[in-house]
Amino acid sequence: MLIGIDIAFWKRLHYDNLFTLAFELLLAGGWLFVFYNVWPHIKDAWINWRQEFFAAENPSVLLEIRLPQKNKRPIEAIEQLFAEIHALRRDQTWWETLWKGQYILKVAFEIVSIEGQIRFFARPVYKHKHLLESAIYAQYPDAEIISLKPEDDFVHIFPDKIPDKEFDMLGSEYVLSKPDYYPFKTYKEYQHRFMREIGYFADPLRHLLELMQNLKEGEYLWYQISVVPESDSWNKKQKKHLNRLLGRSSGENGVESKTIFQMMKGHAFSIFLSIILIPISFIGEFWRQISCLHEAFLSQFRKKKPASHKTVKKEENMALPKVLEKHSLTEKEKKVIDAIERKISQQIFKTCVRVLYFAKKPVFAKFRFWSEAHGFFRHFSDIDYNVWTRGPHTKTSADYFFAKTRKRMRQNAIIFNAKGRDWLAGDRWIYLGTEELATLWHFPSERDMTTNVQVADTPVTTPPRGTPMRARAGFNKERMADIPLGQAPDNLPIPEFEPYNYP
Repeated sequence: MLIGIDIAFWKRLHYDNLFTLAFELLLAGGWLFVFYNVWPHIKDAWINWRQEFFAAENPSVLLEIRLPQKNKRPIEAIEQLFAEIHALRRDQTWWETLWKGQYILKVAFEIVSIEGQIRFFARPVYKHKHLLESAIYAQYPDAEIISLKPEDDFVHIFPDKIPDKEFDMLGSEYVLSKPDYYPFKTYKEYQHRFMREIGYFADPLRHLLELMQNLKEGEYLWYQISVVPESDSWNKKQKKHLNRLLGRSSGENGVESKTIFQMMKGHAFSIFLSIILIPISFIGEFWRQISCLHEAFLSQFRKKKPASHKTVKKEENMALPKVLEKHSLTEKEKKVIDAIERKISQQIFKTCVRVLYFAKKPVFAKFRFWSEAHGFFRHFSDIDYNVWTRGPHTKTSADYFFAKTRKRMRQNAIIFNAKGRDWLAGDRWIYLGTEELATLWHFPSERDMTTNVQVADTPVTTPPRGTPMRARAGFNKERMADIPLGQAPDNLPIPEFEPYNYP
């Protein structure tokens, strides 16, 4: 049976007029392709607009955490804090997402060095303030938590835009080079048996604190971690990658069998694809250098897309090649597998990690950021686990075309995102477990406490058992019975928030 193709439609098109031809193709069904490409941007713009209303109803509050003078709590205490914060997650319905603009609220944890004075901060939304305070006091009862007014926020020290007459800055977000189910080297790798027995371990955070306390007058270092609880479904999805590494998939030795025709087809397609991609890669690199003028501007609003499944699979196969070939694992491979199993069994957070270095121009030193600050992340990098790298779209450097302009745009973008404690903007977010987060942000022990860390002035202790509860000023419980039903009393307790907490 012969199949005929009617070309009458193509003959009726007006090829002599480009605009008429485009209009005819649009009416003939081309509007579907336009709508397919434009709809995601329309949806994002709508959701951003609705989320502005939700954000206005949920203002944040900055908490300064002053550490106990003699902190002897283990680092596992911070793991418990992050595990409790994970309870803030809740799933939204389509109505709550598209109309009410609801989203999962973030919590930002920060360590800031202001001319050598080290201070710890946390920034939740106001309605989550008490949960965070309770989680901290439960593990560190001698800590002191102070709510700061918006005008007391340390971000006002830094300029909003670069170039600035007084300041210069460098900064970057940090991402993981391997798939997110590979953990980086956590504090447990620094806990040897003898150190655990004496309650001490080589704290990798000590390097950052030492760097911070050695800053000169006019130098500032801002270390920020923004976290958003992730659904437990992420853990279930990563289980299949672990099974693949262990060779638990179908087929001999964990590798699915393929016919000769399938293998030849795959090789032929890969060769053809490589030939096609040579000119495309060259054009793409040239276009990236030309169009990078707007990449920093766009990075203020959305993260870059995560790696595709093909890229993840390729990196995964390169990471542990021996696992798929042999049933017996080396000791290092067993440790990596154990670390992956430990990570996917924990609560997971979408995480954004930033480091910003500000300094007045007379004392500005590039090596503070490019060498010393980046060296802090080298403690956690292991080629068999995972490796920290600077975010390619947020690091404040650029090469080739319009390098100076692109650098300024990246500087302004990361300042804008950091001041907003935004986890969604910039480079792609990463997925970290409670153990990893506790490694990156925790309170130093008494042995590792540097002299410039802000500590609690006086120990805060719980009242003795049997102490009567204090009533708030203006509240008389005996008068409550005299209030008619349905009428509000005029001597209600003082509200637990001040007007400055809301815009």
